[in-house]
Amino acid sequence: MDDHWRVLHALPGDGSSGRPALGDALISVQERFNTLSNLQIETYEYGIPPIYADSEVLDFDALQNQTAEPGAHYPARSKPGQSLAAGFFQPAPAEVPPDLAEHAANLMGPVAQFLTGAFPALFGGAMTNNDTAAGYAMARDQAMGRIGLVWRRMKFFHADVMLLAVDCFRRNRPNDVEVTLLGAGAAFESKWIRLADLKGNLFSYPETDEQYPTLWSQQRAVLLQLLSSPDPEMQALLSHPENLALVKRLIGLEELVIPDEESRTKQYREIAQLVAESRVADKDAADSVTVLPSVMPDEFADNHAVELQACMRWFSSDAGQVAKIEAPAGYANVRAHAMLHKSYLLKQQGALLHHPATLLPPRAPQK
Repeated sequence: MDDHWRVLHALPGDGSSGRPALGDALISVQERFNTLSNLQIETYEYGIPPIYADSEVLDFDALQNQTAEPGAHYPARSKPGQSLAAGFFQPAPAEVPPDLAEHAANLMGPVAQFLTGAFPALFGGAMTNNDTAAGYAMARDQAMGRIGLVWRRMKFFHADVMLLAVDCFRRNRPNDVEVTLLGAGAAFESKWIRLADLKGNLFSYPETDEQYPTLWSQQRAVLLQLLSSPDPEMQALLSHPENLALVKRLIGLEELVIPDEESRTKQYREIAQLVAESRVADKDAADSVTVLPSVMPDEFADNHAVELQACMRWFSSDAGQVAKIEAPAGYANVRAHAMLHKSYLLKQQGALLHHPATLLPPRAPQK
């Protein structure tokens, strides 16, 4: 059974039934709150007092035969020397104690928060004597630290479940599996899960980072704070071409046009194609053979600086290093493609340096 199941207990203890649950401390509080709530609603429903009437003043037989309706007339006769109201008596209605609602609110508020550690900063509630964002952030971190014990157990539980899933996969899968993932070029790419890579002893462990999952709003706040930083190194980091897509996503403006983004996306698509192919031999009229990449750059239309930078980043990435070992022909194909980008870029820079007018659009003739 341990090969397929994992059981998570929120708090440490012995056995499966003797461990304290996360909400054990609130059971007594909830029962008392239910009692007060029932007392309050029963007071409203059954606390309407009866009316006592003198039989010599009110004719009960005639009253029973009377239809109850608005504006009806009922037979009644006051005693001599007394008003009609003197023949009726109604005790005071039942009232909810003034402090009942306050005590119930304390049970579900400060008392429950103290027992569980879930203070208002954890769920966005109002806090007294604190009206600054930094104060709320500090209080939130303190409140999250109180439930850190449960969070750490959840991380280890998730790691164990993922280990069971991988072990179940390698035990029951007869062949390698091909999966489709969205690649860097905004196109779907095929990846293979090799059973040979899953042989041996497996182990899993949670991330060492003790931070809770960061919300999108928190990431956006950090980004906006960094954008306002005057540090030139930070500005250079944020303006890096590979980080602009992240900046665009966190800002939330999908229509925002990032310079050269399309050129980078195009280059990543070409890299995916180049890795799957090999270089080709081109023979000219003199029978001299030149080895060229399977995908040729466009000397005029391509942004050689941006695409060369994308190639250089890919060479140092994990995907590039894996391709260098597992697909050397494809790696050499990408390298030949990048070398042509570099050659065209140097050619353009030299032409611009010696003949600046050659790269400028022609001017219309003046009359």
